[in-house]
This record gives sequence, structure tokens and C-alpha cells, in this order.
Amino acid sequence: MIGKAKWKTLLRFLLLTLLTDHSMCESVSEVPEILEMAEEVLEAEGDHIKGDTDEGPDMEDMWIHYALLDLAYYLRSHKFNEYDRRYITDEEKAVKEYYKRFPEPPLRTFQWEVHKRCSLGFIECLKYSTEITNVALLQKDADPYYIARKKGWTYSRNRDEIARTNTECQRLFKEDWESPVPFVGPIHRFQWRTTMSYYMCLFTLREHPDLSLFGEPCNNYANCWMDGKPDGLSDPRADDRVPFNCARFSFCPDPCCPIKEISSFKDCDKDRSNPCPVDIHNRTCVLEVQKNFNLQSMAKNHWNLTCHCKEKGTRWESRFGLCVDINECEEGHHNCSEGFETCLNLKGSYRCCCAFGYYWNSNNGSCDPMQSIIDRVNEATLIQRPDKSELRKGGHRKHLKKLFFWQRKQEETTEATILKANSHGSSILSPSLPFCFILLISVCNLILTGSDSSVTS
Repeated sequence: MIGKAKWKTLLRFLLLTLLTDHSMCESVSEVPEILEMAEEVLEAEGDHIKGDTDEGPDMEDMWIHYALLDLAYYLRSHKFNEYDRRYITDEEKAVKEYYKRFPEPPLRTFQWEVHKRCSLGFIECLKYSTEITNVALLQKDADPYYIARKKGWTYSRNRDEIARTNTECQRLFKEDWESPVPFVGPIHRFQWRTTMSYYMCLFTLREHPDLSLFGEPCNNYANCWMDGKPDGLSDPRADDRVPFNCARFSFCPDPCCPIKEISSFKDCDKDRSNPCPVDIHNRTCVLEVQKNFNLQSMAKNHWNLTCHCKEKGTRWESRFGLCVDINECEEGHHNCSEGFETCLNLKGSYRCCCAFGYYWNSNNGSCDPMQSIIDRVNEATLIQRPDKSELRKGGHRKHLKKLFFWQRKQEETTEATILKANSHGSSILSPSLPFCFILLISVCNLILTGSDSSVTS
């Protein structure tokens, strides 16, 4: 059903069109009265016209669509044609490379109007953008590619018409470049468009549904007609058939492929500016969308990228510019049983080891409690200390000798158990070292203290 707002718009358009003919109305002053009457009829009929079953596009969706196309064109002009107005005054020496990265150094503060409105969300941001794009001197409607596509022109048959359209476009482009209406000056516009690019790129990476498809090509730099390109750019990144392609091409730099124009994605792999190492066979760079949602990091060009790594179990780390080992144990990407198995990180992989107090049982294929070790520890801690008279007479030496031979016997038994388990391909954590450590503590207590009490753990 067609809503009231849409009917109002259609009636206004039809009435104004008819009333421009003087034979239909004696005076144009009657137009407001007729429009008022039409609106009263709509109010009386309610939100829908009786008997109407047309389910055309919603007016709300339509204004979003056209506002988005206007803003995309306006910010593409910034991305491909603008330079840093803060520090450079000579345009001939200026570098125009915002298709590679956002301005560096970044803005000290976001343009306050853009920040205030766009921080409220995508729709509020887009509504605010129309206040600028609707009054800018250079708009999408003046672009010769847009006009040729709308009127069905081809360069071979309508070369003169396209040339006249391009002349007017160039005039508006120059005037807009020198007098950036409605801004105070070029720096004000630079700050506004940079901040708006930040937010629109963020909405794009978050994949706002209204940014998925533009419904028309975005294969131009928003600088009028390009010589030798009658059909616009052939850059695959500007193919609107791929979701979010045009949004990225209009609002975001391309840190993975910082080239102004490519004919295929293979050009990115071969280019020196590709951030992935040149010594790897596969130089495919991927922007990790889910890890680039921080607006401040984005403004500083701190992007999370992924490059192909040759070795298994490694991944690309943007901070270091190289492939690093994945710590499966720390990240929890392992299948070790909690409680009686310990994860050991290895280069390119990991291993599950039996925890202390457990041994590999080849019969059932699991780590079982090693009760004999626990019993031995308990037995070692129950050995009596010598009294003070024995310590003065050197009796403690005999006691230490007794402990030494007892420890050697226990170690030989434990090592035999470990060797037997390892011969079956198991991986256990040897208890010898902790066991010796406990005995050493016991011996130290025997030497340093002279009480007659028992050693307890």
C-alpha cells in the first residue's frame, strides 16, 4: 500500500506539473490552496487510499537510497582528488593518495557537527549529510557518466552531448574546488569530509544493510569525464554486484591494495605496496573486517590485516609485520582434557601431556592418577628428624646418607615407569623433579631445625 507521505509527494508533483500550464489555472497563486485541499482529502482517507493495492518502494527507503548515492559521490571526490589542506598550500606539489590511507597525521579532533550527528547512528548521520550534499556546487546529478546512463547515451553516438555535459561538470568542479560552498573554507571542508569518511567507513565495515548495494555503478572518481574511459572504470573493487563493494570504494581506503586503479586483483599481489611479504608465494592480503571496528584506530590507519603464511599453525601479525606462531594453549584452541592433562604449545602445533600426578595408561588411552607417587611423597614427609644430641655428634650425616640411598631407589623406580610409558608413545610430565624438590626441602628442614617433631607437608 502507498503511504500518506508518498501520496502527498506524488500529488504535489502532479499538481505542480499541471498548473504550470496557464490553460489549466488562471493564477499560480491558487496552487497552495489546491495542495491544501489535496492534503485534507488524504487526512480524511487515512494512511492508505481505498482500493489501492500497489506495493511500490517506501518513501523512507527512497530518500535513504538517493541520499546515500549523493554522499558517496561527494566523498569519492575527497578520496581520489583531495590533498591535505592543513599543511600543503601548493596543489601542484600535493600528493593525492587518500585511496591508500586516511590523512596522516590524523585529525586532532573530529569535526564537531559530524561527530555529534553521526555518533547517534547511520540514519541520523545520513540525514545530516543531506544538509551539505544538497547545496554543494558539484553533485552527482551533474556528472556526465550519470547523465549519459540516465538518458541512454553512448559515447559513439552522443559524443557532442557528452562533451557539453562534461564542460558544465568541469566548470562546477572548478568552482566547487575554489569556493567550497557551504563551508567557511577549504580546510573546513577537508575536516568535514575526512570525519564523515571515518564514520561512513565504520558503518561500511559493520555492514549496515543500507550500504550493501548502491543499485548503480560507482566506477568513477567524481571528477567528471575521464579520457579514454567511456564506460567508466573497470576496477573490480567498484563492481556494485558484490555487496559493500561500492561503499568501500567510496568511503574507505584500501590498505591491502593501495593502488588507485586495478584491472584485476592480481595487480594487488604483484605491487610493491602490498603489505604482505614479497618472499611468499601467495601474497593475498585480507582486511579482517570484524577486527576493525575501532574508530580511533581506523583514523590512525591502524588496520588489522591478514596475509597468507606458508607454515602451518602460524598467522600474520600486523603489529610485527611477520607470521607468528599460534599459541593454541593460550587461546583455548586445543582438545586437552581439563584437570588431568596439560596443553604444551609447540611450533606450529601443540601437545597434550599428562599433568603432574598422572601417567599415560596405554590400556585405556588416557591419563590415570599415579597413586604410588603420592604415597612416596607422603612417606618421605613422615621421616623423623634426629634430636639435638645426634646433630651435635654428627648423627645427621648418617640420616642424610639414609635419605640419599632411599631417594636413589625411588628415582630408579620412577624412571623405569616413565621409560615404560614413553615406549608406548605417550607423553607424561616426569614427577622426578618435583619429588626431588620435596625431598630437598625435607633435608633442609632437618639441618636447619633441631626440633623433635615430625616433618609435615
